[in-house]
Amino acid sequence: MLNRLFLFIVAALISISGFSQVRERGTLEVIPSLGYSSATMVYDITVVIPGLTSRGAPRLAVTGDYFLNSRWSVRSGITFFGLGYGGKCATFYDHLTYLNIPLHANWHIGKKRKWNLNFGVSPGALISQHTNIPDPGNEYTRFQLALSYGMGYKIPVSSNAGLLIDAQGLYTLTNRYKNLESNGTSATGVSINLGVVIEI
Repeated sequence: MLNRLFLFIVAALISISGFSQVRERGTLEVIPSLGYSSATMVYDITVVIPGLTSRGAPRLAVTGDYFLNSRWSVRSGITFFGLGYGGKCATFYDHLTYLNIPLHANWHIGKKRKWNLNFGVSPGALISQHTNIPDPGNEYTRFQLALSYGMGYKIPVSSNAGLLIDAQGLYTLTNRYKNLESNGTSATGVSINLGVVIEI
């Protein structure tokens, strides 16, 4: 029964995805989305710290795309992204949640502009931190700047609405701790998300 329902949903999405959503200059799309992220810490920028497990967390976002023409838009909004390391059952865990403001260029490709590649930076602020480490030994940096990037596929449902399946990633450029300099700790994370696209 579930297999038949799944096949019906897939067939329905394929059948309605023929709608063209080539946007004109000045069009604004709003995209609330929900996803799941996986993150870890990196040391000396490129080497993953041995022995640390990744941290999984929900990702929430509301973003907007303002179209400059049919192929390019600028994207911004707010995202809640979980960084840190270790699950709650790990020997050590450190869970950080940031409110980010992505500033992205978004390139829409394909004949019907269903695919997009986006890239830019995401300044953010630390809004919560939970750890089982009694004394981390350093004061956390409240401000974060990250390189951010992603790709997505839009499934049109009507001429002005659709679904967006996308993957987003980020790599922090700022140190996690205020007291560490060249050998500071940065973070990397990726997320898989499902959003609703609404033209307004």
